[in-house]
Amino acid sequence: MTLLSGIQSRVEAKIFNRLGSSVVHSAYASGTTDDWGDTTSTYSTNETITTVPYNYVQSMVDYSKFGNLADGESLMAFKYNQDLNEKDTITFDTKTFIIKSIEKFPLSDGNILKVALLAESIV
Repeated sequence: MTLLSGIQSRVEAKIFNRLGSSVVHSAYASGTTDDWGDTTSTYSTNETITTVPYNYVQSMVDYSKFGNLADGESLMAFKYNQDLNEKDTITFDTKTFIIKSIEKFPLSDGNILKVALLAESIV
């Protein structure tokens, strides 16, 4: 039986080290709402991390829908131990995306990786 740490190491070496892209991750810190209902978000310091974007085909976005993704949405795979939360931002390909949800891929009381659903920020 293969140990979880062995699988995590292989996923990192074969997927993230070979196919990964550098992105900038900013953790959501807080948000304030003004009298008109507009929210201003505050983010902590930026960190550069490695991710594997998929279902992100910018040249085809006007012509095709991929799965159940709405316009401006994308999926990215992250390392199992990456600290991510909803409302954090990811900057990739000169665009800023907001994390809408995070799904973990569990195995033997641990995670193999995380996949985040991202929506392109319009701000």
